[in-house]
Amino acid sequence: MNIATRDFDASPRNVATPPNCGASAADDSDMGASSPARRDSAFAVIVRRSRVLLVRAWHEDKWQLPGGAMKRREDPREAARREVEEETGLRARIFGVTGRYVRSDGSVAVVFAATVAADAEPLGPRNEIREQRWFAHGKALRRLSRKARRRLIEALASRRTSPSARGRGALLMSG
Repeated sequence: MNIATRDFDASPRNVATPPNCGASAADDSDMGASSPARRDSAFAVIVRRSRVLLVRAWHEDKWQLPGGAMKRREDPREAARREVEEETGLRARIFGVTGRYVRSDGSVAVVFAATVAADAEPLGPRNEIREQRWFAHGKALRRLSRKARRRLIEALASRRTSPSARGRGALLMSG
């Protein structure tokens, strides 16, 4: 299955579904010093009652989408699920890819639509995350970096226009 890919300069092209390579520098000890470290990553856009869940790391001022680096040989969908649980304590149901972004170093960031239980709330500071919060769309967009803002905008747009998302509209948009 092919999905649209956009480089950070917004040039779309068709490519294959994301690779299952997510090696980081820490994972590459057996690959030798000459292998470049790639940090493929997976993120989740979780929308509930017109609010988006964002997280903020201890070492960052900006908020971000829940997600992070994929482990070596980890499936992007499983990485997104794992990262949401690590960063928020919530169990996410991961749906389709809303975007795939190629970084200048060749690594890939994959963004998924996701939901959590209607009454679930983040568990507070965890691991590298100092805070999690639900934001109205406009406030969420103002708190994100330029790259994360673009990912959120495209994820929200894909939810509104995707035939499969329309079929699950109540689940995806109101949790």
